[in-house]
Amino acid sequence: MLNFRLYFLIPLLVLAAVPSQGQTWLQATAIAGDIKAPEAGNPAAILKPAANEPGLSPAQKKRADMLISIFENSALEPQYGYIEDLGDGRGYTAGRAGFCSGCGDLLLVVERYINIKPNAPLAKYLPRLKELAGLSSDSTKGLEGFPKAWQLAAQDKLFCEAQDAVSDDLYYRPALNYSAQLGLRRDFSKVALYEAAIQHGTGSDPDGLGAMIKKVSKAVKPPSAGGDEKAWLNKFLKIRKATLAHASDPATSAAWAESVGRADAMLAICASGNMDFSGPVTVNPYGGQFTIP
Repeated sequence: MLNFRLYFLIPLLVLAAVPSQGQTWLQATAIAGDIKAPEAGNPAAILKPAANEPGLSPAQKKRADMLISIFENSALEPQYGYIEDLGDGRGYTAGRAGFCSGCGDLLLVVERYINIKPNAPLAKYLPRLKELAGLSSDSTKGLEGFPKAWQLAAQDKLFCEAQDAVSDDLYYRPALNYSAQLGLRRDFSKVALYEAAIQHGTGSDPDGLGAMIKKVSKAVKPPSAGGDEKAWLNKFLKIRKATLAHASDPATSAAWAESVGRADAMLAICASGNMDFSGPVTVNPYGGQFTIP
C-alpha cells in the first residue's frame, strides 16, 4: 500500500487565544479574489461557503472523503489513527487529512479535542506542539509517546469529529468558496477543488490551490466569466498534474512527482463525463484499484 501525504499546508501566521473558550484558530492568508482571511480569535470568521453555494450533499461529501482516503491512505474509509514521520520536513503527519505537527493544523485538531476532553493523554503534548507549529519545525523531539497517544485518541468518536471539523474549516469550506467564485456548479468540480486543497493546501505558496486556480483562469474562462465548466476543470486537473510533476519546493519535488497518479485518476473521472460524481467510481491511482459505490 502506498501512502502519499504530500501537500503545502496553510502557513501558520497567527494563533490567537480566545480566553472564554481556551481554543485557538488559524489566521490563514487570504486565498483568492474577495475571500478574506479569518479574523484573529473569531471562529465564526473561518472561511464558509458563500450564501448561494449549497456545497455537496451529505452522501456526496462522504463519497468525496472516500476518494480522498484512497489517495491519502489507500483505504476507502478515513484513517483517523494514521500517524507517521515521513521525513518530508513537516514532522509527524497524522489523521484523515494528513495534519502535520510542523504546519499547525495538527495542533488545531489536538486543541479542539482537548477543549472537550481536557484530561486526555494528548493534552501534555500541547505546549510542545505549539512550539513546533510556531517554528514550522519538523522536529519530533519532545513528542515521545505522541504516536501512541494519537492512535488511542482515534478510538474516540469525539477525536474523529475534531479531525472532521478542522479538515472542513481548512480545506472543504475554502474549496466551496472557490467553487462559488468561479461559478462551478457540478459536484465533481467541487470534489476536485476539495481533493486538491487537501494535498496542496489553500495558502499563498506557488504550488497551492489558489496559485493553480489563477493559472487555469488565465488560460480558460471559468463559468463565472462565461466559460465552460468541464473545459475549465479539465485544464485545472492538467495544471495540477504538472504542478505535482514539477513542484517548486525541492524538499518535496521527488515525492510529489510520485503522486502524479492522483491527478491522473481525477483526469480519468473528468474524461468519463461523470461531472455529477455518481457511483460507482473506480480509480487506480498507484497500481491498486478501488471502487467507490
